[in-house]
Amino acid sequence: FLHFFGSAMFAVVGTQIAGDAGMNIVGCTLVGCIAAVGGGSLNNLLYGSSSTLLGRSGVFWVQTPSKLLGAIVASVITFYMWPHYCDITSVHYLEDVIGKENLND
Repeated sequence: FLHFFGSAMFAVVGTQIAGDAGMNIVGCTLVGCIAAVGGGSLNNLLYGSSSTLLGRSGVFWVQTPSKLLGAIVASVITFYMWPHYCDITSVHYLEDVIGKENLND
């Protein structure tokens, strides 16, 4: 569960960064998936965990495609929900933190 959750969180952060850079949904999803599976893939390749000589069929997201699918789903949800989250938090910041009476100043 933690590996799946960690991959999804890396996908969320990658998607946020790509969205702030002005990418569309395809670019954001690609960057999110690279962020989610890139480090683990590199780790598997460097330490031989994906070697066919050892009887393994590839990196972790090839062996378990649900982790890649989770990263894709997390990226797409983040792409559409992040602007709404930013709107809600900015309204909260303007009205509750700064204060309505100070907005005109």
